[in-house]
Amino acid sequence: MLALRTVTYCTENEETPITTVVQAPSMLPNTNADAIRGLVPISTLARAPQVLLVNDKVPAKDFPSFVEWARKQPGGVNVAVAGPTDEKSLASLARSANLNVVVVSYRGQALALTAVLGGEVSVLLGSVSSTMNEFIQQGRFKVIGVTSAEPSAAVPGGVPIGRFVPGYVQDINYALWAPAGTPPDIAAKLTASVRQALDEPGMTEKFTGFSVPLAVSGPAEVNRILEREAGLLLR
Repeated sequence: MLALRTVTYCTENEETPITTVVQAPSMLPNTNADAIRGLVPISTLARAPQVLLVNDKVPAKDFPSFVEWARKQPGGVNVAVAGPTDEKSLASLARSANLNVVVVSYRGQALALTAVLGGEVSVLLGSVSSTMNEFIQQGRFKVIGVTSAEPSAAVPGGVPIGRFVPGYVQDINYALWAPAGTPPDIAAKLTASVRQALDEPGMTEKFTGFSVPLAVSGPAEVNRILEREAGLLLR
């Protein structure tokens, strides 16, 4: 079985596909991979936002004060990201909030976090992690906002950016697939088994501890996400 990350994303004025399993084949010209026909959906597993944070040298404490500070920076604000998904969401946020940003891309979030901690860059937009949350609790990072539509257990105290930038929402969805050709009865048993396993006592707390709160739904929801994103990619 395959456990792959998929991202759904939309803003008030546009929708942009940044679903990993949909985008990847389009970036590999010599492959005929098809995320919809080539995989059998089993279940969604969890959903988490991305988080916009700053180090303790930045005076901003929330998104409005961040925007005010950012617009005063000559030449724009350097923002650390760790990959194309983060770059896309940052570009859209900058456009939606009328911010001038300079993307500083690192090979992995660990390096991006280190850069912000060390003052090489003051701002980061990235995926939530237990390490990030530890630094937040220590006061070394300040959470400016989260990209989910509602507050998320993954980032205690994080306020949705969408409250200030209408329509800005981005969720990272984790899903489970089986290989193409898996018999329907076997796929159905897997779906039922996943749901049963995730209903076990303590699983909600365990996933929240991993910074990926549970969000369990069946194959139809997995396909809905993939088909929506595939359609957007063709626009």
